[in-house]
Amino acid sequence: MSLFPSVNLLDSRYYSGRKSRWHLFQETVIDYLQSDHYVLDAGCGQYVSIAKGRCREITGIDTDNDILKNPDIDIPVIGNLENLTLPENKFDDIICLDVIEHLKDPMSCFKGFSRVLKDGGHCFIATPNVLHYAVLTTKLTPNWLHNWYAKRILRDKTDPFPTYFRANRPNKLIAMMHKAGFDVVMLKMVEEQPSYLRFSSITYLAGIGYERFVNRFSFLSVFRSNIIVVFRKSNNTNKNI
Repeated sequence: MSLFPSVNLLDSRYYSGRKSRWHLFQETVIDYLQSDHYVLDAGCGQYVSIAKGRCREITGIDTDNDILKNPDIDIPVIGNLENLTLPENKFDDIICLDVIEHLKDPMSCFKGFSRVLKDGGHCFIATPNVLHYAVLTTKLTPNWLHNWYAKRILRDKTDPFPTYFRANRPNKLIAMMHKAGFDVVMLKMVEEQPSYLRFSSITYLAGIGYERFVNRFSFLSVFRSNIIVVFRKSNNTNKNI
């Protein structure tokens, strides 16, 4: 008999009923969306759009052809976020979930966001924090190892996209977005259950201990695994970029 409780038992004990990072991000975005808004879902692929049924029109953009199969997207666009060619000042909101970490040139993307967003519009970003031990490990290891880990340990059949983490510290992300013409409305650092350590009870317990520690003290929030930010585009920004 194992000295350690099973991973499933640990889940039910510590995380039953607890909101995930995705649900926290969803709630944040929904608070701002309005029925007459035009929304850009940046890097959405074939995934569910938070804006579905909550706005006038959703334009989705991704480099993957899977976006053409996304039933939530009204206008699918195959394109590169680092070279946005969409109309200026078209969108009221931009949703960007788990995308920033994959960009080689995030500053070009942020300037593009500023061009296509209306003055006073909001940009919602959720992305991993490179100051977290798991994210830093990902940054310092090659992509082939990420593929192996995803398939052999997490049993994920999809290949992870390459990651660069060039804007994935809270202060750096804020500074880059400010340079592109955005002000911070809300910043939330989120540490959720350590699902990437589920392959054993021992590693999962260690991850739970870390989660409890950084969530207990606000001064340790900078070491939490995820960044959720709401940015607002300053008026007349396009004149300055």
